[in-house]
Amino acid sequence: MPPVPPAPAPVSPDPLGEALAILAHGGRLTEDQVADAVGLLVRGDASPERSAAFLMGLRVQGELGAEVAGAARVTALEQYCKQQVKC
Repeated sequence: MPPVPPAPAPVSPDPLGEALAILAHGGRLTEDQVADAVGLLVRGDASPERSAAFLMGLRVQGELGAEVAGAARVTALEQYCKQQVKC
């Protein structure tokens, strides 16, 4: 019998708040964490203040490849969805 893959990580009810807390404590974000947070920004579901704090937090630390990839992934998906019927 093949091994059972691990369950996916639970989605945070406030991905932007989680990302801000990690950045405030000097932590690094995973690609998925950035994608979840940027998704809120792209859809306009984050306040200007929280959006600015998130972007500055990334900038102060210097963006890593995984963080840029997460932002690019969700931005491309949102763009694709706008061109299609509805995602």
